[in-house]
Amino acid sequence: MALLSLPLTLALALALPLAAQAVPPAAAATPLATVAFGAYRQSVSDGNGTWQGLILDATWDPWKDGKFIGSLLTLDRPMGSGTVASVGKYQQFHGGFGFLGVATSTGAAYLPTLQVVTDLNFELPVTGLVLGGGLTYTRVRDGHQDWLAALGPTLYLGDFITTLRLCRNRSNPGAQDSGSTLLALRHGAQDAKAWQSLHLSWGAEAYQNLVVREAVQARGIGAGVDCFFLLGRNWTLQTGVEWAQKYGSYHLWGGSVRLGWMLP
Repeated sequence: MALLSLPLTLALALALPLAAQAVPPAAAATPLATVAFGAYRQSVSDGNGTWQGLILDATWDPWKDGKFIGSLLTLDRPMGSGTVASVGKYQQFHGGFGFLGVATSTGAAYLPTLQVVTDLNFELPVTGLVLGGGLTYTRVRDGHQDWLAALGPTLYLGDFITTLRLCRNRSNPGAQDSGSTLLALRHGAQDAKAWQSLHLSWGAEAYQNLVVREAVQARGIGAGVDCFFLLGRNWTLQTGVEWAQKYGSYHLWGGSVRLGWMLP
């Protein structure tokens, strides 16, 4: 989360989960419904202040063919505040699974007025190997429009899931191109049981400053760890920590916690 400073990058990471990190519906043994409420806080260097907010997540899987998801996220920063709302659906099909999500927001200029996320994953002849690709369109309130394409494999090996995604972003106005890489490692192949995950991301961003009409380019790196625990039969706890650095600019430390309820 928050690898780079471009607002849509953070909005994408917070508003909708990257479909490539998801456990396929056939293997997930997802609960019928879940709801979780929590908060996050990020401390940013170089005078960027504290970024914080609240999180409300819910899932529903009535037909066991891929869950519906919904979330509300508030963002409170020195440069403006707002709320992001998102909904999505995972869908299993013969030979693979997919994801479709949409998000919008109110408030600050750095948040998206529209974001559409698509992702398709196809099983390969090699057991446990899946090839996935996705396309995301984001229209930001400040006037930026971005297309993000992602492609890469996922390997399912027992309780371990490893995902690699190579990403390419086109930012308009100015047709600024940039690339980044995401590596996600997860232990625990069922959403209804305890799991742990590690996310590493690195790469570049490029966009046009709409005030001075000049291209902005930067590079960065980020890492995050999330853990999901069962508290008895129905209650859950999810915690996360993250670190990110934009070279030559700022670094970020953050954490999150969510208390949830699950209907098996």
